[in-house]
Amino acid sequence: MPPRVRRDGNVTVGGLQVLQGIEALSELGVRATSLFDVVGTEATTLEEGARIPLAAVRRLFSVTQRTTGDALAGLHAAERVEFRGPLAYLLMSCPRLREGLALYARLSGVAISALRQSLHVDPPVASIVFGLDAGTPHENRHLMDYVVMGTVRTVRRVAGPGFRLLEVHTRHAARGHEAEAARAFGCPVRFGRPEYRIVFPARVLEDRSRMSNPLVAKQLEKLAAALGTSAAPASFRVGVEAATRGLLAAGHRPKAASVARRMHVSQRTLQRRLEAEGTTFNAVRDGVLREIAEAQLRSPILSVKEIASSVAFADVATFSKAFRRWTGDAPSRFRARFQR
Repeated sequence: MPPRVRRDGNVTVGGLQVLQGIEALSELGVRATSLFDVVGTEATTLEEGARIPLAAVRRLFSVTQRTTGDALAGLHAAERVEFRGPLAYLLMSCPRLREGLALYARLSGVAISALRQSLHVDPPVASIVFGLDAGTPHENRHLMDYVVMGTVRTVRRVAGPGFRLLEVHTRHAARGHEAEAARAFGCPVRFGRPEYRIVFPARVLEDRSRMSNPLVAKQLEKLAAALGTSAAPASFRVGVEAATRGLLAAGHRPKAASVARRMHVSQRTLQRRLEAEGTTFNAVRDGVLREIAEAQLRSPILSVKEIASSVAFADVATFSKAFRRWTGDAPSRFRARFQR
């Protein structure tokens, strides 16, 4: 039975994903201010976790196509973007690609509420299948080009320069752009297929990453638990830690008010219950941010700027100041101790 298509009005896109999309589309020649006008909000609001209707995100691509004349605006924008956030960055440092992709697929709804991703393995090949339970292939062509290419770029960073695609399937029609799509993906692209799919050699799933380390694996497990469990936490503090991780993975700043909402208590109750356990919200939140930052700094594949963004700091200077307060070291000096 085919999936039930949701009404567009019920489908939303995460603020962090919209912000990255606007940055990428502006590189194609559209003024960022015009794009923010399309979604009706500002960068700060998106950074704080606002979700945007799918229809508005589609308009971003339509405006870009009209302004630039680029019929492959989604594909070309994705060639200019690196997906951000703790989930993407931890995936880049996961022990094996298989584990990272399984988690990535599980949490695809964080980015787009109607997006589905699944990993399929049929040796000697494997594939990631994408589905969007809203709209038609024509309506979604730019958005899905962007999602698929963005995922390919993330996987390439994980798997290394030897990774190669065997083929890509898309649901929308070619419209005379076969050669450019093949150039962008580096493989044949099959248009008008029943699903969006990228196909690659299955053996890369089991290759151990040279960036792997036990702390990264631990952070991946904690992020998965924070977003996937319904079990009662062992203590209120543990619940706050899980809520903080869940908000970070969704691209939200973990403020006391947003954590309290996630835990279905008032902000005052949040503070009072933490005080009863001998701690504060700032201490718990900073402990989570420090854990994630320290794990990622052990991976040379990530820049300090990327790590700062993944733990919700607006710039490197602010992150560096906080990291020195937590550890007594600058991020660069901390990293150097593990790369000698």
